[in-house]
Amino acid sequence: MDARGHIFDIQSFSVHDGPGCRTTVFMTGCPLQCRWCANPESWIYGKHLMFAQASCKWDKGCDVCLSVCPTSAITMEPGQPPQVDWNKCKDCHDFPCTSICPNRALKQCVREYTSEELLQILRRDFSSWGSNGGVTFSGGDPITQHDFLIEVLKGCQKLGIHIAIETSAHFPREKFLDVMQYIDFAFIDVKNMDSEAHKAGTSVGNELILDNIRALKQSGWKGRLVLRQPTICGYNDSEENAKNSFPL
Repeated sequence: MDARGHIFDIQSFSVHDGPGCRTTVFMTGCPLQCRWCANPESWIYGKHLMFAQASCKWDKGCDVCLSVCPTSAITMEPGQPPQVDWNKCKDCHDFPCTSICPNRALKQCVREYTSEELLQILRRDFSSWGSNGGVTFSGGDPITQHDFLIEVLKGCQKLGIHIAIETSAHFPREKFLDVMQYIDFAFIDVKNMDSEAHKAGTSVGNELILDNIRALKQSGWKGRLVLRQPTICGYNDSEENAKNSFPL
């Protein structure tokens, strides 16, 4: 087991991400960029920085982050809060600004895990799940980190853990079905039944997503699939879109 995964949050006692009480693992990387995304920090694969300007005490004279930034990505004009050049920041690996910031305005929002480290956390949560809980992999989209995810799924299966996933299904069919063979319960969202509208809202069309849902249905997969559509005012809340939903 040598694959490493990038995870931006792990939530225990989750009750909205599948049956029962669960531990939800939020992984980074996503092939979609939905305009209404609740976790846009998950789009980027790998470690990256978050700046909470409301927590920054720049107006009290604090500027310690400026002196330690190795890429000069953080700048400050007189009378203005710090600005982060994200194109420079993405080349940083150690994020020394997060260690020196006294107010935690600068935080590294992603941690690297081995599959065994993640499985140890899931073992810790065993007793809180009850008889019908388990783990849910979310994101971002966990299938983005295919190799790491497969290692963890195999470990979960050996431990008898109920496995759920939230995925866009926007991946090559072979990769998608490879992951789904380990999944007991899946959420897949189809944001809009019109492909051009889907692309306008998410940056990708819906053809691959619908094809993969059909392929999963035809594969004989024994898990439970829940198809969802987040209702976005003015985007997919029309009667026409509702009538066309999920012709599978």
